[in-house]
Amino acid sequence: MKKILLIGAIISSFAFANTSMMNIGNNNSSMDMKDMKSNTVTTSKTSLTEAQQKELTSIKETCKKAMAPLKIAVEEKDLAVKKELLNDKPDWAKIEGILKEKATTNTQIELIMLKTNNELKTKFGITSGCDHMDMGNMDMSKDMKSNMKM
Repeated sequence: MKKILLIGAIISSFAFANTSMMNIGNNNSSMDMKDMKSNTVTTSKTSLTEAQQKELTSIKETCKKAMAPLKIAVEEKDLAVKKELLNDKPDWAKIEGILKEKATTNTQIELIMLKTNNELKTKFGITSGCDHMDMGNMDMSKDMKSNMKM
């Protein structure tokens, strides 16, 4: 029975494995999501006039500038949580407060991205506008995830 469960676990791990890991040895490179998004924006950008391209660049730069301090604030919140977790007896109420502040900041970031994407869609018909910001940072950082596993 144990052998059957072990074999089933191994098969299911292969079934849910990341497909990009299976292509490590292959020379056939496929486009990932980031390449496809930038390709879509580039294709759309070439059909825009020069004035529209300048406006598109301006809108993206405004988005970057608005989001930069918010992303730094999120990183600061992550550091504050890590610092509190290093204590012998972490103050869980303080950690909860920090995480609530982080959630508020992440909401502001998402709102800016939604507004920018909507503006780009209505003005230029571009559906992937604010892809320059890494949404992976919105989730828990890798360090925090590894700390939770301990």
